[in-house]
Amino acid sequence: KAELKILIADADCITIHIPKVPGNIEFLDAEKLSWMKNGAVIVNTSRGALVSEDALYQELKAKRIKAAFDVFWEEPYYGKLKEFYPDYFFMTPHIASTSNAFLEGSAADFKKLVKEVEND
Repeated sequence: KAELKILIADADCITIHIPKVPGNIEFLDAEKLSWMKNGAVIVNTSRGALVSEDALYQELKAKRIKAAFDVFWEEPYYGKLKEFYPDYFFMTPHIASTSNAFLEGSAADFKKLVKEVEND
């Protein structure tokens, strides 16, 4: 925990890349958010529930940190953090997997995997 505190306190930007499993719900809680330096940013493209919505609300209300999310606690998101959009809470739809680039890349990866399996 001590190492995590140092890393969070030193970061200008924290991006979340962990699965939504019971032990990770509200992983970034009020305590961990309080470790963030003033002006730091959280980017969450993983799952909304990994960040405490209430704790994030308090930090954004204090204008201490900023956040950018494309995942939410419920979707579509109509929650209280919308009052901070776009200055402190930037939000976009979670649609990266519907872009042409993603679909073309996935198809190419799948074709490569099939060739590798065929050659084994």
